[in-house]
Amino acid sequence: MKLALVFAPYSHKRFEENIFVVDEDFGVFPPINVAYAAAIAERAGHTVRIFDANALTRLGRASEAAILREIGEFAPDAVGLYFSTYMFRDTLRWARSLKVILGCPVIAGGINCLLYPRETLAHPEIDYIVAGHATESLPRLLAALDGGGPIEKIPGVGSKVGGELVVNPPSAESRVDFDAFPWPARHLLQNDLYYSFISQRRNFTIALTTLGCSYDCNFCAIAPLPRGARSPDNVIAEVREARERFQIREVDFFDANFLTPGARTGQLLEGLAAAPDDMEFSCRARVDNIDAHVASALRRARVRQVYLGIESSDPAILELLRKRVKPSSARTAVDLLRREGIRALGFFMIGSPGETLTTALRTILFAMSLGLDYAQFSRTIAKPNTPLHDRIVAVSGEDYWRDWVSGAAPERRMPSPWTELSEAQIELLTKLAYFMFYYRPGYLTRAIGRVRSGDELTRSARTAARMLLKSLYFD
Repeated sequence: MKLALVFAPYSHKRFEENIFVVDEDFGVFPPINVAYAAAIAERAGHTVRIFDANALTRLGRASEAAILREIGEFAPDAVGLYFSTYMFRDTLRWARSLKVILGCPVIAGGINCLLYPRETLAHPEIDYIVAGHATESLPRLLAALDGGGPIEKIPGVGSKVGGELVVNPPSAESRVDFDAFPWPARHLLQNDLYYSFISQRRNFTIALTTLGCSYDCNFCAIAPLPRGARSPDNVIAEVREARERFQIREVDFFDANFLTPGARTGQLLEGLAAAPDDMEFSCRARVDNIDAHVASALRRARVRQVYLGIESSDPAILELLRKRVKPSSARTAVDLLRREGIRALGFFMIGSPGETLTTALRTILFAMSLGLDYAQFSRTIAKPNTPLHDRIVAVSGEDYWRDWVSGAAPERRMPSPWTELSEAQIELLTKLAYFMFYYRPGYLTRAIGRVRSGDELTRSARTAARMLLKSLYFD
């Protein structure tokens, strides 16, 4: 079959944790989930094209109408779209247009299909859903669409039979053989399009070495998902292919926690140290997983920046978030990274359980005192598939995300019943945090000194200007 996979454009939503400017300027990342689905379909013998409409429209490379025409000229036998809960309605609009233009089956995939399968499938624009990892379900669905048998009994696939919704949950699994996945189909992406707000080399990509997370922070949607870890050899082979085939020189590892304790992490960092010497890397980590030995290994592996989940400076709030770390661990981690010449970015949340005006201001000052190269401040929200969201559903009896997907709820802020702060105060404190952190004269001088390219300087200046212009508006 000919399969078109589409990553639709999306816009900032009022319920998101980031303020508008951060969402708009954080970067343009390759749709790695779509690239995995493409690789799975290709391995099964199908002809696939990826249309990254989000990147093309955001960067002004093509209009929506031009992309829709190109998809029509490809004339696929089926079209698949990646649906997240946040961007559900943006993607649904594209599904509606593609259904009219192509008249072929429309397949929805993504985490939203696992969380809200019936609400997703109920929309007339969507013919099938693939819930969970698509390694087995997507090839079986495509084979059935190509005349190979019934669809209604395939695990992880939802369909419409005689006007009824038939949803088969994916096979129950707590562990995933991630090494058995094909590598993302980067040959179907325009790899020169992508960047993050602090990336310094082109081409840039993202990668995953693990699925799920062994920790249970109650604001995170990743922890409840099945886990899997790729072998270091598998990861390093993908890194080498990325450099040799696609001229990629910077890789950002999007694992929830790249530095999982154990021998595997050491082996992985040793492998990265032996990768082509013009490559650089970034990763995400818990502050309590960084010691002097790990920091030194990160430097040898040419990991240039580490994103740290710090969240708050208040020990009681950290306990309520189930972070199970001490604020002092953040200071130690940042100091160790700085000694090795590694840039540290701290993630912080405003409006967490137990948050007060005093604790929020202390967290902002704490962030300023750490010597971080970058900081990101977000609102604490009840994301789908998290204990915080379960708490709101239990108290209110309403599932906002379910209603958002079904079309019954308007776009609005989620409540934060765990804090005495109002939504307006949380918004103001989040913006205040950005101004206090980034507009310090000493910080601006250091930031200019770190710039390594005209592209990076342009991105930074644009974000700073937009932050000033948008600061007076309540998103």
